[in-house]
Amino acid sequence: MPVLVKRRVLSPADLHAAERFCEAASDIADAREAIAQQGGYIENRLGETKRHPAFTTLREATANSKMWASELGLTPKSRNKAGATEDGDDGNDNPLAVN
Repeated sequence: MPVLVKRRVLSPADLHAAERFCEAASDIADAREAIAQQGGYIENRLGETKRHPAFTTLREATANSKMWASELGLTPKSRNKAGATEDGDDGNDNPLAVN
C-alpha cells in the first residue's frame, strides 16, 4: 500500500479501511487453511455430512475483501477512477508491498 500513499490515492484517514481489508484477507487465509486441513465436508453432531462452515466464511470474506479493495483503490477500475497515475513508478507492481 505504500505506493498508493505515495501516489496520494490513500491517506492516513484510510487506515480503518486498510485494517478491514487486511482482516478480510486474514479470514480468507484462515478459511482456506481450515478447509485444507479438515476437508471440504465435515460431520455435524448428528453424524450428518455437511459442507464445511469455512466455505461461508470464505465467501463472506472474499466479498468483503473485494469491497475494501475497491474502496482503497486496489483494483484496476478503482485506481483509474481515483486518478492514480504511473508517474514516479517505483517498478513494484504489488500494491500491498511494504518497502
